Amino acid sequence: MSHSSTIRLLCSDLILSCGSFYTILPVSPGQLRPRTFIILPYKDAPAAGHFIPAPNALAADEIAAHTGMFAAGTNSGYYALGLRTAEIIGEAIVNLAGDEKTMDVSETINQAEEMERNRAEVGKDGVAAQATAENKPET
Repeated sequence: MSHSSTIRLLCSDLILSCGSFYTILPVSPGQLRPRTFIILPYKDAPAAGHFIPAPNALAADEIAAHTGMFAAGTNSGYYALGLRTAEIIGEAIVNLAGDEKTMDVSETINQAEEMERNRAEVGKDGVAAQATAENKPET
């Protein structure tokens, strides 16, 4: 199964809340529609419902809107974006609690333990290499 298929499956089963905020600028003179930094999926595409507009009337262009998205001084919709994010997180918590779904974290814990073991091994290797280098006669 492809990565995108797995994400769609998780999102459709409400195991994972999915959404992608994108900046949208008002229509400028001579333009027919609002400007965005990204190319949105077609309206009937399965992923289309996961794209959430984040209006910004301060940015001069699409790049400035995208790079200034998370700063109140460069995004007129900054606080609305934060409130919408909190709302989505709240809905996800309610959905998980209502469905009594929980994440299986055993794999994550195992990965964390393995990563810690790897770090310890790398540290030992580094100490051994340094000791070898210090004890090696100069040529």
